[in-house]
Amino acid sequence: MANFGKAGIGGLALGVVLYVFRDVLQQSLLFKAGLSSNQAFYIVAALLVFTVGIALIGILAWLINGANPNQAMPSSSLGVLALLSCLVIGAGVYLLTLAKPETLITSVSKSFKVCMGNGGGNNCLAGSDASFGCDQYNAMGGGGARTTTELGERFCSTTVNGQKKQQPFDIKVYQNNGGGQCGWTGFLVTCNPAT
Repeated sequence: MANFGKAGIGGLALGVVLYVFRDVLQQSLLFKAGLSSNQAFYIVAALLVFTVGIALIGILAWLINGANPNQAMPSSSLGVLALLSCLVIGAGVYLLTLAKPETLITSVSKSFKVCMGNGGGNNCLAGSDASFGCDQYNAMGGGGARTTTELGERFCSTTVNGQKKQQPFDIKVYQNNGGGQCGWTGFLVTCNPAT
């Protein structure tokens, strides 16, 4: 029984270390494995429950039978320890079930009107979901192929389980007026459901 007490105290110390470094575990180790912050939280919480719970059960076993290490532990005490073990395991498993992967739900197309340009005249700002000035427009490719890629990445991508997911997209120009610094160009960005 003395070994159970030592193991219990060692486990309790490990639990304290896990608790102190839980943010490091969540942000560094678990994100590198591709887990979301939600998943990382529940996995670290389950590790804490397992570690501290088993450590406390070890300490309790040592306290119950520590005075008489050569004597068999009473059945009622063994039953209590078994019940506590089941509770710790059940709580840890429950926390692990909460760490399920997030799913990307995209069953319908979604469209965005994006207006780029500045100055006067017939602009595309009315009814647009987003607008960018000429400097941003030029940095995104100024209407070339890079512009469509940039718009698709900005409006049709999500992050799932810590990984960027790109939805298929279509981009059409619905307005193009010259003049001013770069004129006015309106893009209709349609994000299509992932197949």
